[in-house]
Amino acid sequence: MRETHEEASILLADGLVPDTPGDGEVDGADGAPIPVPPAAPDAVAFQELIAEIGARLLLDEVVPYAHWITPEIAPKRFDTRFYLTRAPKGQLAQADAAETEHVRWMSPAEAVEMAMTGDLALPPPTFLSLKLLEQTSTVAEAIAAAKTRTIIPILPKTATGADGALRLIIPEEAGYGLTAYEIPKYSASAESRPRSPR
Repeated sequence: MRETHEEASILLADGLVPDTPGDGEVDGADGAPIPVPPAAPDAVAFQELIAEIGARLLLDEVVPYAHWITPEIAPKRFDTRFYLTRAPKGQLAQADAAETEHVRWMSPAEAVEMAMTGDLALPPPTFLSLKLLEQTSTVAEAIAAAKTRTIIPILPKTATGADGALRLIIPEEAGYGLTAYEIPKYSASAESRPRSPR
């Protein structure tokens, strides 16, 4: 939640107060904009910020979605958990120009299509998660489906095909409907080039 606030200016909380200084804005009950406070530098500062502004984190609305671990061959590795939630009404996503370069709202289907045509570079976990989201048509359906998913840690194995393409081998019980995923080669103009298959 802290990183979502820091990197995208989305604060997963309610009870934001009108006199809180900040950049992002949300619509209040009366339609007036309520400022979203600037990002906190660490977890402790984030907790203090939430207490200071009198907000409540929407912890009960965040649903676990996936758990991926970067393949052992990668020079830099991550142990990353993915979550699904509804974006707070009226909040304006903004890139922090450090961890995120730009932001753009799009449907899962649009993102998948752009990735498959080489116009949008997505790490495998993100691409496969979007493929799952394609199976639902509303946010409510997606969250309901996520609550039924069995989350297992996915540590992909790697294999190189005869054509030289790198493939990730993932367990069938991960629930993605496949056990091998070929990492595509993106064009130089593709948006958001991934640094590693995390």
